[in-house]
Amino acid sequence: MVAVTVVVAARNAAATIGRTLAALSAQQLDGEYEVIVVDSGSADGTVSLVERAPGVALLGNPGGEPASSRNLGAAQARGEVLAFTDADCEPAVDWLACGLRALHDAEIVQG
Repeated sequence: MVAVTVVVAARNAAATIGRTLAALSAQQLDGEYEVIVVDSGSADGTVSLVERAPGVALLGNPGGEPASSRNLGAAQARGEVLAFTDADCEPAVDWLACGLRALHDAEIVQG
């Protein structure tokens, strides 16, 4: 069972998406998680970088804005919990674990 699905909205993020995906692959979490990148019609190397990332699912949302890309990723998610980040963020290695712990006392966590 997938505990968490991380959805990453991306557009023309070739300069940063590699660091984002590396940070997500380094998550220290007891449990399985998946990463879905939703590309909104990038004209740079974003798509090819994501395609080479092991275990990362890629969806296309040409011309879509971040909100519709997040919704598309959420609709394809297998995780019990959804986590969202952007293609220019580098989550700390305990980001998912801390978020899940915080959900024990809340219905939504952000930060």
